[in-house]
Amino acid sequence: MQIWVFVILMARLGATFTPQPAPCSFNPMCLCKFRELSRNKSPRADDVNNIVQVSCVGIPFYRFPELPMIELEKLDIMSSGLDQLNEESLGGVRAEVIQLMDNSIFNVNQKSFQMTSDLVKSLDLSNNQLQEIPLQALRSIKNLNHLYIQSNHIEHIKTEFSSDWGQMQESLLSLYLRNNGLRELPSDEMYSLSILRKVKWLDLDGNKLKNVEPGSLPPAVEVLSLSNNYLTRFPGKAIDLLHQLTSLSLNDNNIATIDFTFTNKKRLDQLDLGGNGLTNVDNLFNSTLTLGGIGLEHNKLMNLSFQTFKGLDLQRVNLDHNKLEFIDERAFAGVSNSLEFISLKGNNIMNVPKAFSQLKKIKHLDISANSIKKIEEDAFSSFFDTLRYLLLSGNHLKGVPTLSLKGFTKLAQIDLSYNSIESI
Repeated sequence: MQIWVFVILMARLGATFTPQPAPCSFNPMCLCKFRELSRNKSPRADDVNNIVQVSCVGIPFYRFPELPMIELEKLDIMSSGLDQLNEESLGGVRAEVIQLMDNSIFNVNQKSFQMTSDLVKSLDLSNNQLQEIPLQALRSIKNLNHLYIQSNHIEHIKTEFSSDWGQMQESLLSLYLRNNGLRELPSDEMYSLSILRKVKWLDLDGNKLKNVEPGSLPPAVEVLSLSNNYLTRFPGKAIDLLHQLTSLSLNDNNIATIDFTFTNKKRLDQLDLGGNGLTNVDNLFNSTLTLGGIGLEHNKLMNLSFQTFKGLDLQRVNLDHNKLEFIDERAFAGVSNSLEFISLKGNNIMNVPKAFSQLKKIKHLDISANSIKKIEEDAFSSFFDTLRYLLLSGNHLKGVPTLSLKGFTKLAQIDLSYNSIESI
């Protein structure tokens, strides 16, 4: 029996052979990856029919390298100094994934991708010199799912050809436009991104957007990132129309206050509002929004008042690096049976808040880098049976709070580093 198992195992191990990438025969500065072959065969360097990937990285090309007529899983021409794509650039190459990032491309001919228009599913043109989305070249691609065009110089979506996204209107699933200097998102139907009916993931971080109007976003988007822009108000009316949205990131804007009520009750898994200068988060959204988690780090919150998070149905809250000094005893009322993660790192808290006594299901508690000198015996008693991670580093404790810790039954980690503990 053991012999047969050994024979079968060896047969399976020896059934295929995955060759290591090797210099390409048509251009030895590039690396070619070959498809898996049977164990008793090895690829020939000139056997272009078995090549699945071509990678030319960091090779200074003054023009696109000559490639044979092949069909690839992936083509990489990166960090090579290319400045444009013309009609003949790809030659006869067809590829599912094309990565052309970190070049100097400023122009893309409208016929650049015509030979691979029915095959390419992912195209990366990030970190180039494009001043507009090259829609004339892209609109003929039949099944493009993912378009990466971040870190270019695209200040406007509304251009002569911006109304024609071609096949992408129904095929595109994710669009990455971060770090482009975009100044506005058109809301008129002809030029709006709402024409992209299937986009689920939209990244607009690091632009110069001052507002987001209703009708300017893809209607089916699920993950939307608008961090590091110039927004001064919560884009509630635009968000209200996104019925499939699950995650919204608005970090590092200038949203100092939030006063918005959704038309219909909405649920998000995550809302990030860090780095906005918020001074008050009481009764957010008037109980019309429930959240899995909320990020409020790096704001200017000084206190949490009675029922601050009422109606949000929170599981996770991050309040790191605010100016919190006071937390009302009933601050967590309304979420006491749902909250599992709290982070209060880097505030001005001097005593373990009595508000913690309301919490029943906490698993992770971070109150490190505060000014806590003493912990009462019953400070954590309400979650002795649930807490797994307790972070107390960087406080002013002079001894291990043994009496406060002895009741834990599931604690996996406790951090007391960087205190003033003299003995254990």
